Amino acid sequence: MGDGPAAGSLPHPPADLTSPHVRDHTMGDMFGWISNGIAAGGMPGFANLLDEDERWDLVNFVHTLSVGYQARILRASIVPRGPWLAAPDFTLATASGSLALEHYRERQVVLLVLFTLPDSQPRLRALHQAMAALTAAGLVVIAVPIDPQAAPGDGASAIPDGVTPTIGSSDEVVISYMLFRHTLENQRIGEVGPSPRHMEFLIDRYGFLRARWLPEDEAPGWEDVTVLVSQAKALMSEGRVRPPPEDHLH
Repeated sequence: MGDGPAAGSLPHPPADLTSPHVRDHTMGDMFGWISNGIAAGGMPGFANLLDEDERWDLVNFVHTLSVGYQARILRASIVPRGPWLAAPDFTLATASGSLALEHYRERQVVLLVLFTLPDSQPRLRALHQAMAALTAAGLVVIAVPIDPQAAPGDGASAIPDGVTPTIGSSDEVVISYMLFRHTLENQRIGEVGPSPRHMEFLIDRYGFLRARWLPEDEAPGWEDVTVLVSQAKALMSEGRVRPPPEDHLH
């Protein structure tokens, strides 16, 4: 946010990297600044400390950080033909093998569920009970634990059939999608206050994050599963509006 302890001693005030201006700069410019530094602003280069992939990861993180702040406008209803926010891709381990978000491109709408046990168990059961309707609407459910260590006993066994659970570490997915938890009511929820214990995202067939439900902020929202089904059907019937987002822009 440009307000660290050294900010006042720098030749130029550091930029707020959560603000929309970040998207005005190309990914290549950002990669160059991270690699070579900005002498006029007192910023060193990091090419000797971070390899090329790590620097691109940092570029993508800073870009997502800014977009995540803009994502405070997301609600539990889609804006028809209005994709703009790329959903970070991921690959996770499941009991039946690896699972990549990209696998569902052009095929199905994804409901990404970030959950906490035992708090989220009633919601996971509700999704299980509605699985036939959700599947018919073109939706696949992927469940990722926010804190796997907090699950009592075997966390995967607590997830109902039809909801794809993950195993092993999912920290990077949780950290990435938690950047999209800002709301208009609590714009700094990511920096101040507790993290949500349950959050759900609708990702369309072309890799765009289209809607978000925070149960504590929006009720009933998708608690009424028929609303979720209608949203999924709308996304399945929607054609391509813009090219799918690139996962690594360079």
